[in-house]
Amino acid sequence: MAAIRETVCLLANVLESIGCTKPKAEIFRLAKFNSSDVVIPFWQVLYELHSMYTVGRVNTSFQDLVQKHQPVKVAQYIKKCYQDLGYLFPDFTSLQDDMSEGSRELLLVLAWFLSSHRVVDCCLENTTSPLDTGLRQSGKRQIPDRSNSHDNLTLGQRIQRLNVVSGRLHLTLKHLHALHRQKYRLIHRVHTCTEGVGFVPGRSHMSVVETDLMRHPQHLKTMLGLLEKENSMLSLVVSWKEHEHVFWKWMESVLALKLEENSSKDADPEIPLVHYNLNPGLVLKLFTLRQGLEARILRLEPAIARLDELWEDKQRSLNMADLQSLAKQVNAELDHIKSTIGLKEPHSSDLPRQDPVFLYSKPQPKKTNSVYIPELHTGEDIGGRQPQDIGLEIEKLQTDIARLKLDIEVKERYYRQKLDDYAARVPESVCIQPATVT
Repeated sequence: MAAIRETVCLLANVLESIGCTKPKAEIFRLAKFNSSDVVIPFWQVLYELHSMYTVGRVNTSFQDLVQKHQPVKVAQYIKKCYQDLGYLFPDFTSLQDDMSEGSRELLLVLAWFLSSHRVVDCCLENTTSPLDTGLRQSGKRQIPDRSNSHDNLTLGQRIQRLNVVSGRLHLTLKHLHALHRQKYRLIHRVHTCTEGVGFVPGRSHMSVVETDLMRHPQHLKTMLGLLEKENSMLSLVVSWKEHEHVFWKWMESVLALKLEENSSKDADPEIPLVHYNLNPGLVLKLFTLRQGLEARILRLEPAIARLDELWEDKQRSLNMADLQSLAKQVNAELDHIKSTIGLKEPHSSDLPRQDPVFLYSKPQPKKTNSVYIPELHTGEDIGGRQPQDIGLEIEKLQTDIARLKLDIEVKERYYRQKLDDYAARVPESVCIQPATVT
């Protein structure tokens, strides 16, 4: 028991070192037995730890947040934050929003957040060393509030005012760019002037912070305080890493106690799986739409079941013999179309075409078997044409001859069929077929 108390105290110190309010170790023991006296401290720990994990700092204290807003809205906000992180258990979403109960569930949420998201490690990664950032200036520049000073301006005056503000923004950006360049020039000068004097292995010059501390020794005390604070934080984290298994072992007993109590009583079926801060009217509308969708699905289920039955019957009745028979019928139909395609009326593509035009200018002519005959070219052609491949031209002529023969055969079959039709219409007539052209 003493070991778990020391480990919980160590966890409280770690939470304080990363920026949260230090919780008392006693609230963890009371939360195990679901005490209602420690509910608000756990809500505060969850809020501050989430802010440190997501933003890196706590912008508004928990007490100010509760005073500004009602506890119900604060509890709903924290629930929504942890739901977005992945914690969607019904026991957490069904907690009372008035922060009056549920300390054990809040302890389980805290343990889940620490283990699943590596909160301590992420907070350490987001922190920077004082040697890298230097000493911060304590003074702050007061910016005057001018939000209501230009409400009575006309449209033209507002446009003029916006143009002035735009010009100031451009001038400020140029000034920032100049300061940025000047900063790195000065850093380079510091590195150059301190070349050969370095306190860090692998670096042969002093940093800007080290140079500032050498020039102003009175700042050493402040810097040492910051370094000691950082060192203590790292020591706490190392100690927590060495003893955190004790805390997780104790959390197993907390979870076992919760499961034992839940098994002794019936679970409430009306508990929502996820809590959302929605308008009651919108919730009622969503419920009505859901009922309508379920009714439509129930009406379509018989038709879907009938389609499934027909598909199964078709699969059972269809065999390989039927597929082969269907393939034979399709092949026979294709053969019939091929045999009768020449007897149809010729399309525009079957009409006599123009004489072939032979083009002798190729984009990339072959160099093999090329010949040039001067007698076939005039003086003008010599300067504008290139030698051509005779083999390619012969192949092209043979292709045109074969196409013309095919056109002649199609015409013969077509006009012979027309003559037979005319002879059948005229009684006692004799039709003498003309000789073939081919």
